[in-house]
Amino acid sequence: MSVPAASAVWSSERLAFTGDDYLAGLCADIDSARTSVDLEVYILGHDGFAAQVLDALRRAVRRGVAVRLLVDGVGSLAWIAARGQTLARDGVPARVWHPLPWQALALPRRGLFGLDRLLDQIATFNRRNHRKVTVIDGAIAWVGSFNLCREHSAVFSGVVPWRDTAARVEGAAVAALTDAFSYAWRRSWRLGGERLRMPWLVPGRQRAGADGPVRLNRTLRLRRKLYRDLLWRIGAARERIWLTNAYFVPKGRLLRALMAAARRGVDVRLLIPERCDHAVMYWIAASFYGLLLRAGVQIHEYQPAMLHAKTALIDGWATVGSTNLNHRSLMHDLEADVVLALPASLDALATAFRDDCTQAIAVDRSRIARRRRWQVLIGRLAFLMRYWL
Repeated sequence: MSVPAASAVWSSERLAFTGDDYLAGLCADIDSARTSVDLEVYILGHDGFAAQVLDALRRAVRRGVAVRLLVDGVGSLAWIAARGQTLARDGVPARVWHPLPWQALALPRRGLFGLDRLLDQIATFNRRNHRKVTVIDGAIAWVGSFNLCREHSAVFSGVVPWRDTAARVEGAAVAALTDAFSYAWRRSWRLGGERLRMPWLVPGRQRAGADGPVRLNRTLRLRRKLYRDLLWRIGAARERIWLTNAYFVPKGRLLRALMAAARRGVDVRLLIPERCDHAVMYWIAASFYGLLLRAGVQIHEYQPAMLHAKTALIDGWATVGSTNLNHRSLMHDLEADVVLALPASLDALATAFRDDCTQAIAVDRSRIARRRRWQVLIGRLAFLMRYWL
């Protein structure tokens, strides 16, 4: 049995494959917002790319739109230190997910309660918010893997930008993304005055996110369910499994599923970056090349720049989002992906994948043989620390 094509649930689906297209579309939607804008991002830079979005948020606030900005305490560390308080003074409510423990030390003394919150920050140090989601008026959502920083833009970086993908969707299922945002917002630290302020937790639950067109992974149960679903879809595939991913550090079951699919004749292709922003991640991925090639998996290393996209095409089923195929996404970080179903979206993703492969080097055994021994050794040693990667 092949993987069934997803039934269309979005009233509109649109894709952005460059940071400049993404920026233009995102800012246009924020400028058209009438009631609300919820934006969460892992990296918010302090550069021209991010400034365009922040200016759009300021304009929305001046129009009376309810704006909420949520950033990660590690990914956006530099922005928090340099610009965070300025934004708060401009009237844009902003919060930080899991700030670093020494940021919490700057809090005024609050007795045992303050100590309890500090210890909580230490315990959650490895759990980041890796989502890149913007919801406008509760009806439109941008979901993908674009951070708000100049590396994604040819205009602001002046060099070949990172290759990434995002989807703009409309429909009732956007409510699940708003719900997920609100859940994280209630548990995040407020930016205001000169210090981060602790969240005052209020009761609230987040609806499940492993079924339907929105894939969310807040709980361990959801993470396991999403992983099992991916394995099932790979196991049921009959035509193609085309995976684009920035950080390929697979668990054993995923590795075996891909190899088994290739052996039964499925067109299995893996597209990853050669010019990775974290070299050790490339070396870990390369340590699996021999096994994959022997099973018939095609591996392509993207050449022009960092490949940061996270997309999957499995027969007639497709996802776009922030989830990497590594332990961090599967075990620790908050992620968000959407399932696309319209034929035009599937065709666009397939065309982009083929185009990316033309700008990649196909890995063969001779390329593996040219790897330096120290790179192989570092990759294997780093894999032992995969829990943190």
